[in-house]
Amino acid sequence: MNNFIMNNDYFICREPLGNVTSLLNIERNGSFNNSIYDLIKNDKQFLLAVSAASPNLANSLLANNYNSKITNSLQKYFLRYVTRATPFGFFSATSIGTNKLSLANKALYKNIIRVSGSWLNLLINEIQSNEIYLYNLKVTLNNSLYQNNNEIINYFSYNNEGGLKKKKILLKTRLLELVTDCCKNKFIKVSELYEKITSNSLDKHRFLKYIKELLDIGILHSELTPTMNSKMNLFEDFLNKVEKFYQPYSHINELYEIAQLINDFNNDCNSVCVIQIVNKMKNIVKSTRYLDCIVINNYIMENPNFHREKNTLEKFLNRTATISNYFFNSLHKDLIDYKGKYIEKFGYDREVPFYEMIDSIGGIGIPETLEIDIENKDEYQELESYIVNSYTLKKVIDLNDTFFQRLFRLGKNSNNCDTSITNELFVMDFESEMVSNTEKTIFLSPIIGVRQIGNTIGRFFLDYPAQIQDRIKDMNNKVIKRYEKEKIELVSLLPYFGNSSGEDLVPNYSFTKSSTVIGYNCSDKDINQFDLNDLLVGIDRENEFYFINRNSNNQIKFTTFSNLNSFIGSKAYDLLLRLSYEQSTFYIIECIVNILRKFNLSCRVIYKNILVVSKKMDIFYPIKDVQKLKKKIRETFNSKYFYIQNNDNRLLINMDIDDWFNIFLEELKHQKKICVSEVEPLFSDLLEKNAQDIQIKENVYSFFNSEKLTNVKRIGQYTSSTLEVRRELLPFEECTQFNIYISKEYQNSFILKKLSPYIKHLKTQGRITKWFFIRYIDSDGEHLRVRLFSKEQEAFQNFLFFLNKSIQEKIISKYEISVYNRELERYECINNYELVENYFCELSEISLKILQYKKELELQTVIYIVNLINKFQLNKQRIIQTMSVNKNIDNDKEFRNIKAILLESYLNNKYVFSYTRFEKYILQLNKDHVSELKKREILFSLIHMLCNRIYGPNKEAERKIIDYVRKFLDLSLHLGV
Repeated sequence: MNNFIMNNDYFICREPLGNVTSLLNIERNGSFNNSIYDLIKNDKQFLLAVSAASPNLANSLLANNYNSKITNSLQKYFLRYVTRATPFGFFSATSIGTNKLSLANKALYKNIIRVSGSWLNLLINEIQSNEIYLYNLKVTLNNSLYQNNNEIINYFSYNNEGGLKKKKILLKTRLLELVTDCCKNKFIKVSELYEKITSNSLDKHRFLKYIKELLDIGILHSELTPTMNSKMNLFEDFLNKVEKFYQPYSHINELYEIAQLINDFNNDCNSVCVIQIVNKMKNIVKSTRYLDCIVINNYIMENPNFHREKNTLEKFLNRTATISNYFFNSLHKDLIDYKGKYIEKFGYDREVPFYEMIDSIGGIGIPETLEIDIENKDEYQELESYIVNSYTLKKVIDLNDTFFQRLFRLGKNSNNCDTSITNELFVMDFESEMVSNTEKTIFLSPIIGVRQIGNTIGRFFLDYPAQIQDRIKDMNNKVIKRYEKEKIELVSLLPYFGNSSGEDLVPNYSFTKSSTVIGYNCSDKDINQFDLNDLLVGIDRENEFYFINRNSNNQIKFTTFSNLNSFIGSKAYDLLLRLSYEQSTFYIIECIVNILRKFNLSCRVIYKNILVVSKKMDIFYPIKDVQKLKKKIRETFNSKYFYIQNNDNRLLINMDIDDWFNIFLEELKHQKKICVSEVEPLFSDLLEKNAQDIQIKENVYSFFNSEKLTNVKRIGQYTSSTLEVRRELLPFEECTQFNIYISKEYQNSFILKKLSPYIKHLKTQGRITKWFFIRYIDSDGEHLRVRLFSKEQEAFQNFLFFLNKSIQEKIISKYEISVYNRELERYECINNYELVENYFCELSEISLKILQYKKELELQTVIYIVNLINKFQLNKQRIIQTMSVNKNIDNDKEFRNIKAILLESYLNNKYVFSYTRFEKYILQLNKDHVSELKKREILFSLIHMLCNRIYGPNKEAERKIIDYVRKFLDLSLHLGV
């Protein structure tokens, strides 16, 4: 049985509405002229598309008012109109296709417009700026806020480009505290808020100005904020709210007129002019975007080779998923840094609220990125070598050759093979009488694996006929039911974009039963509002994150709304989406693309008759020689055609036409860097041959895992007893941690003259069995963390007496007693963790010995680390390579000054250290067959902790020592010592 099957007989299809024949006619002409202008003016669909996108440009076209700027814009729109299948605007159509005649619906063709969300938000902002309206509006607290000490943080804020980002808003004040308490989880009138909080003691104007500021920065949002998942569109929903205003809105009649014109247009009233609608909107409030448009089309797609293509795609999915899992599992420990922080903070046995996890102080913070850093790993380097060699020999990477077949066989032996459930493939289809069906190539579009569950057309779902709505629901319900069988609840995650165009991409209809709508109102009774406060986060034994609904105990997975907006996502938003899904089926493709990008290679990736990744190249501004550039592009892509590439957006360019190549040059001048890619070879060949019957379509096939999921990953508090070693050691049991606060300049003296002698005294008396220390810094300042192991309560009491006496003598400022959290995963040997702690004790004693010799600190530290590396018996070249990140030419002179004495001391064993406990530890690591990768991680952790004990939390000193070690290792390899 194949791992992937297509989930039903329908699929999403998109196609450009322009005719490629028109493009070829213009190419033969060589440039735009009056006859070409007449041609495109007579194309009603193109004129409509331009009118909606840029009314001023459409007016210029109708008035025959042409200049270079207007011509340039018209050509760009025209190229998009005839070659790019995008789901937005009137330049292309979105359809529901089927391969079965019995399921076909009669043809449907419909232009739909909506008021743009960006224009609507500007209008709302203008209304809220009016104190008369604002005083009678209802407001509520934004549901994406989080309080961190006395700061308020918006984890789902936005910037001017529409992307989301974490944003610290302001310090929490008493007034803000009163406002947020009154507005939490409910709407309240601003007038009531004013009376309740201020009792009319605060100037009304100042209070309203303050409320407006809170609305602007996202702490509050008003009842006018669009309601997501509504049965009405955003503008209709807005009008219903405005109708209820205590004070009539001044532009209400114009808004009704706009609504009526839009309704008439959507009901195929040909007399309605889009430019007329835009002009009326412009008179109320100006925006860069006024309308959100789409063309709905439905037709029968008859493809005699469909089942052959389907089988090929299934094999490709199965192979890439299997290899991806092999790679992902073998490299999975690269996420240990972030996951290790979680485990160290909360452990396997605690499920914590989401907001507690992302609290940058109390939790573990949001990772800067979840991109996996694998460049130094053996598997990745093997792949990298293969790709570079393939490029050198063939300029092609074939996913079907022996290298990937071996990985496929290795992956098939994995117990955890193919965890991905849902995938959607965008397949470019170029039809022509000149194409042989038996040799037809399948072209995957730039974004080849997404998790949108069919939501590309969700924002216009309600505009489709009922029969097609049922088909779309069926496509999504089959996937959702796959999850429900495993007690997994899918939740749509819909963010708020402020005054950007982002909300135009968000579906009004939610295919999932629950949604969490960040920053929006969500009042649809048919949709459950999922509160992030109900989200519990955990991590299982395989280091996989999971989310649980604390009310239902169902596992939660978040789904996003559109593949086209992968650039949108704050750290927290991105965290939710990425951690709640299994790893990407196309992880192996991501690795390949990253390697190609790293070496700036232009290479094609293929699998049988599937073109997976096209050739690409980056071009930087300025261009010294345009002719040389053209020659290079032609040689690279073997064609006069290429795409200007921007994520999922592409623009076709023919470099033999100066006007079109100048479009590319202008874009390059503006952006400074542009990625260009090859045109699909079949399409390029058809264009070169001047084929007049080319049809372009982009079919979105949905796949999901046909095999039943087993062993849903959920650990939580129920299985914590399986660990043989306790993670948390409570005070005054077998170990107590004392945090001793003392200024940095007195720490060494205190350690050597006070702390160490007293602990030695306790050990001599047999009161304590072992001890070790580290240095630390927190919000209260620098301190020592001393961990004492003893079975006698009296030992801890004696140490407390010592600390209190030190306070009286003003040697230390204070101390705290805290829980000792063991870092079990960081150092392996989970079931023999005592070996690790024994070595920590040995390392503490060695640190004390080194600290006694101030003038030889660097020499002794470097030599100890070099000996440590020798005992690990790891690949020194790999270690040197890893240490190169600390390379600093400023250290070169100082190292030259100590190089001779360092080498002499090393060769003559001048400094003798004990490695007894370390050797027992490394022996256990070898018995446990710990990988070289993990050993390197442990090595660098030990180096870090040695530097910490000697220099404290001083990153600069640590980097300097590591750089010295790197230089010495390099020297010793060169000398053969």
